[in-house]
Amino acid sequence: MEGTVPQTKAIVIKALSYHFVNHDPRAVNMLARVATDKGRNLEFRRVAASALIHSLTPAALPAFARLIDEEDPDLQALGIGGLAQFTNNISSVTHHPEPGDWWPYRTDETMAYTAIEPRQIATKPVAYVSFWKD
Repeated sequence: MEGTVPQTKAIVIKALSYHFVNHDPRAVNMLARVATDKGRNLEFRRVAASALIHSLTPAALPAFARLIDEEDPDLQALGIGGLAQFTNNISSVTHHPEPGDWWPYRTDETMAYTAIEPRQIATKPVAYVSFWKD
């Protein structure tokens, strides 16, 4: 039994946003290009940025930094969240800090400014944006 087009679209969006993981530099670069391309469909950009968070590699960092300046709160939150997750070595599976190569970057301050939800960032938008831009 096939679903409707909106149902199928929702399933594909969820799968890409929450379950796509690929550390291949070509995939990371493609996701970064899509996420930061202001000429693309906003929903498509959000999906790419969300998928990029699950493929945390140093190659994704410039894209996350560019997303911080987005007017769209979801893209901005994904930029902040991507930088925070990378810096604090937060697993996209467990959503908790993991020991590893990024450990030296984690501080009490980076943990305090870790957020990925627009509503959390909206409580102190200037503080979150300023912290991750500096």
